Amino acid sequence: MAGLEKRQGSLTYVNIKEGNLIVKKGETIENYGSVGGVIRKVEFTQETYESQKYEVAKIYIDNVGDLFCLQIPVRTGYFRGFCNSLRSSNNPRGIIKISPSYKKDGATGKITTTCYVTEEGSSKPLKWTYTKANMGNLPQLVKHEIAGKVIWDDTQQLFFWKQWLLSLFEVDSTPAAAPAATTTKEEHHINPDDLQEPLNDLPF
Repeated sequence: MAGLEKRQGSLTYVNIKEGNLIVKKGETIENYGSVGGVIRKVEFTQETYESQKYEVAKIYIDNVGDLFCLQIPVRTGYFRGFCNSLRSSNNPRGIIKISPSYKKDGATGKITTTCYVTEEGSSKPLKWTYTKANMGNLPQLVKHEIAGKVIWDDTQQLFFWKQWLLSLFEVDSTPAAAPAATTTKEEHHINPDDLQEPLNDLPF
């Protein structure tokens, strides 16, 4: 038994809402623009909100002993942007900063969400590794037509991102079999334009 042991920091849960990082402390809600540190662990859990089930990525971040759990719903632009940016890093296990973004087009009402990842010592966020024009080894979206409506299924893409994160931050995890594309649940579908890097949103 050690004579002196450092006290471990408490875990703070962080959520994203409309481009802000939300921390609830008692009855008080605080907003932040970014969270930084070293990613220590990533896990995926099933959550339920108003009888609807959805999957959440829990990103555990260590900032000099202060521990944060950034919770990102998987089927969102926040999650895809986070993964696509982090993939460009030469040292994803190093010190990074994660900053969410939320944009709403006043004319069309279209909402664009993403997360920017910035490495220590840089003022510019990392660009996306994959775009619609350069897909590399990222699985293509699967196109379906249901009741005359074209939808795009991102099931296999999300599996790709999840396995990549687990390979980095969960060394003992066993890769699962790739799932088949789905054709029924609307939440599995995204607009292929979301794969285009949001150049207009980049702060440089």
